[in-house]
Amino acid sequence: MPTRRQVLGCPVDAVTLSQAVDRVERWVGIGEQRRGCAINANKLVQLSNDSTLRDEIFAADLILPDGSAVLWAAQWEGTRLPARVTGVDLMEALLDRAVTLGWRPFLLGATPEVLERAVRALKDRHPALSLAGHHHGFFDDAETMARHIASTSPDLLFVAMGTPSQEHFLHRWGSVCNARFAMGVGGSVDVLAGAQPRAPRWLQDHSLEWAWRVGREPRKRWRRLLDPVRVLSRALRNRGTS
Repeated sequence: MPTRRQVLGCPVDAVTLSQAVDRVERWVGIGEQRRGCAINANKLVQLSNDSTLRDEIFAADLILPDGSAVLWAAQWEGTRLPARVTGVDLMEALLDRAVTLGWRPFLLGATPEVLERAVRALKDRHPALSLAGHHHGFFDDAETMARHIASTSPDLLFVAMGTPSQEHFLHRWGSVCNARFAMGVGGSVDVLAGAQPRAPRWLQDHSLEWAWRVGREPRKRWRRLLDPVRVLSRALRNRGTS
């Protein structure tokens, strides 16, 4: 059944986490190159002002509703999304599946120190996991990096370089990297490394992870509070004109 919906004009897939994982498993199994991304309020604001980023996100094969404001905006526009599916949750679920199915992931992004911590944490958590490779996010030649990634024959590629850098890289060089499934995952490598802890589960379940992040880093994140307001204001205007 079709799962794609529209939220403020952006395509979003109405899937649960398990459905997203199953979809990626099918793609990897048949050897197709596919690309995913996760949409939150900040990205909705960015793509409304950046046509290049908009085209790159719209071209993704799997677009996840990562952010409570996306679910709320969808509901206000009369669209139902079954669940919030974060990029980090999908990445961790796919890493779990990689152990079972023998997939080889490649991690690209973060600082050298954080990346090494993330790799050690992964090895501690999944001793049987075989990484195709890893590289920090500071490099000069994107084509050379893409060809290096391809030489490792990865099944999965997770790019943690932040928006819009990760979307630019995957849109231009994703096919060269030759991973079966590639996705931009923002700060997820920092989460794996323990450098950026997640909110307690009860806050995640009540759609309050954003408040926890702002409380931890108010100077860095307070401006991001405006993004959900902008998104929900647009959804409300759309509802009023429908």
